[in-house]
Amino acid sequence: AKVILDIGANIGWTALRFASINPKATILAFEPHPKTFQRAQDNFKRNHFNNISCLNIGLGDKASTLKIYELMDNNSGMNRIVLEELDRPFQEVKIECLDDVLESRNIHHIDMIKMDVEGFEGFVLKGASKILSNSNAKILMETDDAFLKNNGFSARALIEILQGYGYRTFYRSDKNCFIQSNDILDGCHFDMLCTK
Repeated sequence: AKVILDIGANIGWTALRFASINPKATILAFEPHPKTFQRAQDNFKRNHFNNISCLNIGLGDKASTLKIYELMDNNSGMNRIVLEELDRPFQEVKIECLDDVLESRNIHHIDMIKMDVEGFEGFVLKGASKILSNSNAKILMETDDAFLKNNGFSARALIEILQGYGYRTFYRSDKNCFIQSNDILDGCHFDMLCTK
């Protein structure tokens, strides 16, 4: 059966959509912020899908506890983990590596990842080297160069990490074209589809 991951599930809309299109798939959703996680859980219960598991953790390159900051009072989608100290409300959240989470659940292949973690993508990818090297998962992820640079990565760095795992094509939704090795990505913001 298909395994689909929703990393940065927010209140669960994308996971619900995946579940309705793929009723036989296993869908693992990850949402570290406790209140947002609770809203996602409520949405999943209300919609009676039994193929979604939602985990109240963030994903990164090592097991740790980090702060997720609430940057906009009325938009939980803007909550984000940053390594610097910000003068904003925050919650402490548990971070694990995707490889460890999947190993513990005996999952050895995945088909699709949707990832929107507001600039933390580089750490998530680094903690997923085993599964991404051994799967042909398609990855759809928000790519915001400025947010990535806040965390020591960049849009180009994400592509290079994925190339190391065997990914070959990178498609940007804003211009509907494949990304070439000489494209300038500074300051970019788009959804990127990555395939092997």
